[in-house]
Amino acid sequence: MKRTLVRLLGIFVLVITTLGLTAVNALAASPGGWSPTGALVVARVRHTATLLPDGRVLVVGGQTVDLGNITTTATAELYDPATGTWSPTGSMITPRSRHTAILLPDGKVLVAGGRNNNLAIPTAELFDPTTGRWSPTGMMNVPRDFHSATLLADGRVLVAGGISTGDGKDNAAEKTAEIYDPATGAWNSVDHMAQSRWGHTATLLLDGTVLVAGGTGPAFDGNYTVRAEVYDPESDRWRNVDSMTTARGFHVAALLPDGSVLVAGGLTLPHNERNVTAAAELFQPATRRWARSDTMSVARGAGPYGAGLLQDGRFLVAGGRTTTAEIYNPGSGTWSMTGSMAVSRTHRHGACERHCPGCRR
Repeated sequence: MKRTLVRLLGIFVLVITTLGLTAVNALAASPGGWSPTGALVVARVRHTATLLPDGRVLVVGGQTVDLGNITTTATAELYDPATGTWSPTGSMITPRSRHTAILLPDGKVLVAGGRNNNLAIPTAELFDPTTGRWSPTGMMNVPRDFHSATLLADGRVLVAGGISTGDGKDNAAEKTAEIYDPATGAWNSVDHMAQSRWGHTATLLLDGTVLVAGGTGPAFDGNYTVRAEVYDPESDRWRNVDSMTTARGFHVAALLPDGSVLVAGGLTLPHNERNVTAAAELFQPATRRWARSDTMSVARGAGPYGAGLLQDGRFLVAGGRTTTAEIYNPGSGTWSMTGSMAVSRTHRHGACERHCPGCRR
């Protein structure tokens, strides 16, 4: 049964709408097209979506709106690709939004940080898919939201940057970083980044180091940066690398099969919530340098919107304040449009991706 579920999920990209109860998937039965699937139990934004080992998808937390009142939720639900339906599962201990969720090697999901009652929080908890229950684990050393979380090659989790403590008036952009050890449930502070940032991307490279790129901070003025740096877990050191060609935050990033990193879209300068970019570029780990790539057909922002690697190594990006979708082909270095979604989706929807062999070539 487990193999069947994984295979079923392997033929679509699941995209969850912003503050809505619908979801869509791109099916192999409809090359390059989208079709509706089951509705979420709870409408939510600023949540996370995590693919589980058995093929189900876990959606956690976020914000809900009821009669105009915005509430942070602790609820969670599971999507079953075999039936196309959502069902409630155990609620978190702490309501949170703008958090991170990482699948650990043992199959549990680590949820860390986020925001509750307009405050960044340091708590973390674990979801066990076999029981549907949550349990507390060690607290981070720094409360943070809009941070990044990266599963390292040895099974530990690197958390970096984000927005720290605050009452809505005295927030602070973080340059701190820390690592969670599943064996002990403890967080340990590590070398801090050269630049404070939030809304950045963090990508595990083939050599086990982590590339952090873009974002904004520390002035909270939308001063998106071109700067990038790499963390080496073995030496516990961050090193500045070549800067991107386009300043951006809330973009998407993907490790391509050849080991390079594709970065695309996002918010850019001058600061404006509507000022998004279609620019894309590639980071080459061997030279630690960036090079411009083919530009997307549509400017998209802000991430993370629906995006993921397909089975054949191409990269699908969908939504980002638009109904359109397009695919990057590493072989030709070009983008091409594919089927559009029925509903425009923004940076606040969740996405859980797997291989999509049926997408239009």
